[in-house]
Amino acid sequence: MLMRCLMFLVLLLASGCGEGYVAPQAATRVEFALPADLDGAFSAIKAHIRGQGFVQVANEPAPAFMLENLSSAMCWRTLHAKHFWRDRGGLFDREQARIFITPYPDASADYQAYNGYSDAQPHWPFLEIHISESRPDGFSAGTLQFYDGLVQSLSSPNTTIVNLASPRAGSPEVHKRYVLSGLAQLVVWWLVTWGISIAIIGRIATWLLGFFDWSRRVRRLVFVMVGGLLATPFPVPTMFVTLLLPSMLVFWTPELDAELSRQSGLIVAAMFVTSFALSSVAAIVFIREQKQRSVTSPQESG
Repeated sequence: MLMRCLMFLVLLLASGCGEGYVAPQAATRVEFALPADLDGAFSAIKAHIRGQGFVQVANEPAPAFMLENLSSAMCWRTLHAKHFWRDRGGLFDREQARIFITPYPDASADYQAYNGYSDAQPHWPFLEIHISESRPDGFSAGTLQFYDGLVQSLSSPNTTIVNLASPRAGSPEVHKRYVLSGLAQLVVWWLVTWGISIAIIGRIATWLLGFFDWSRRVRRLVFVMVGGLLATPFPVPTMFVTLLLPSMLVFWTPELDAELSRQSGLIVAAMFVTSFALSSVAAIVFIREQKQRSVTSPQESG
């Protein structure tokens, strides 16, 4: 029984990844007349982006084995691109935008446009600005407004703006339907994941509790604590999708716990409250009064 539950849990994790989509993207190349123009514009753009609520992500050293498998153009972008992100808004007007700005000071910096957006040879020096947003229908109004304003601010007599990929405006109605559909799927998969987790953890906890001569109330309390703390499904983002993992697999990663709490504190708290409530119901159903062990004396047995 336990092995079947474990196998089903593995299958559940693989199938409950959520609906995939291609994030909307836009790219612009800004060409300058002189290298000094690039340096000044690069600093001004970074300051402007941070002033709009974006946070710069620190560049982590890329492993040598990864760089060996990349083209020279991709190596340059990996080593020199500056990454910014902004996450704000509510449930239906969420803005989760990412910006990558790569400087190309001279022709020694190998260049390849994002996803082959443009085959036209650039004029060095230049900057390439790439922006994407984590939603399937197109850019949110706030991100689209920011991008248009950023491009307009770069226009000057000493610059040439080359549009590599035009931004696509999203639809609030389409995005709302997508969010509601995702929430419905999340609730279903959350309940199924919790059910499988509590079946595995609860079975082990019930077996262990049988060794203690505790009252039914104490055993139920222990069952609720174990179920609420260890069986609560967590939405854990990966590189491509978000997985639901039981909290017993997440507790051992403090950095991930802190990041999840920071980004989805209320959602995580609601999941724990729901898990404790469901564990209370399960404890009432499955934790019964222990049968009294009958002890017979030698005289009675004789």
